[in-house]
Amino acid sequence: MDGDIVDDRSSYITYSPSGWERRDAQIADYGGSLSYATLADQSATLTFQGESLTFWLSTRHRSTSFFKLILGIGVAVFGHIMQKNPGISPPFTSYSIDGGPVTTYEESQDDIEHPNQRFYQSPVLPNGQHTIVVTNLWPHVPGGHAAYFLDYFQIVTADNTPLPTPTDVKVVTQTVILTLPISSSATSSPHIGKLHSKV
Repeated sequence: MDGDIVDDRSSYITYSPSGWERRDAQIADYGGSLSYATLADQSATLTFQGESLTFWLSTRHRSTSFFKLILGIGVAVFGHIMQKNPGISPPFTSYSIDGGPVTTYEESQDDIEHPNQRFYQSPVLPNGQHTIVVTNLWPHVPGGHAAYFLDYFQIVTADNTPLPTPTDVKVVTQTVILTLPISSSATSSPHIGKLHSKV
């Protein structure tokens, strides 16, 4: 998977069951597109991979040295919050990693739309393969609940900061080989909703 952003139209995302719809979105939305769910139990699933950071350092006057730093990773989910519609409740969704505990999120809506909103941030995860499942919990019916708009997933490092590049390694070397995990530089908006967790 290239980069740390997985757009809603990526083939890496599995939408199930059928019924998710697509919308060309505002310029503020990543990739200019959104995918939205209008039915209960519609889900979006993404499997992603974390890697370790490895350095091989060969100095001019010393024998080869080696160390390996294992970094955890995480995943965040971003979407678009629509403006409040009188009589219609905001979307309510759930998030689960590797079939574990479920976290639910109820959007907080007002009189304007809010693109690029963080709906979920996972805890730090061990390196390796992980799967996140996002599920729409409430149906969209007249006078019922609004549609849920997904924009993108972001794969992040454990501390949510960029990792060193070769130019940051201040040693006299003949060889520097880096295996880097996917990193993140995105930040979330202060406009958030309600988070609920249960085991």
